[in-house]
Amino acid sequence: MWSSHTRPESRQSYDSLSSVGCRTRQPLPTKCRNAEWEGLDVYAYAGMEEVNANFFNVGTTLFGLGNPGFSNASCLITTPSSFAGATPLDCIANNQRLSELTAGFWQNVYKGDYGRVTFGAQYEYIKRKAFAGIGGSPSTDNNIVMTSVRYYPF
Repeated sequence: MWSSHTRPESRQSYDSLSSVGCRTRQPLPTKCRNAEWEGLDVYAYAGMEEVNANFFNVGTTLFGLGNPGFSNASCLITTPSSFAGATPLDCIANNQRLSELTAGFWQNVYKGDYGRVTFGAQYEYIKRKAFAGIGGSPSTDNNIVMTSVRYYPF
């Protein structure tokens, strides 16, 4: 707490700044405005998860995450078993990084005595990068679009 006799000269009160350009204590008038749309909510998110390699070998047996001795040789080859969820033995492809970006909106279509109806749409981009191994460092990305109509009664 500053006392009146020990207050440094460099500290000025708000009233003493009025001569420098602060003539009123009213908010400044706004000359530009954001576009507004009644009942519209817009959002966006971004994120990334990344992990460092942590591995070891016992003789010729490979262990851990991101071991450069793991095989990624057949990761880029699509087979019928790929669609059934089977992973080939020579496609370890441990995740190193996942990046994601999402943007979307919700718009009130109807809001009244019978409740509320909203429409929403969302776009999502996901990129996956795997640790390098024998056969390279596979990566992939995915674009996702989702829509929804919701009714909230009364």
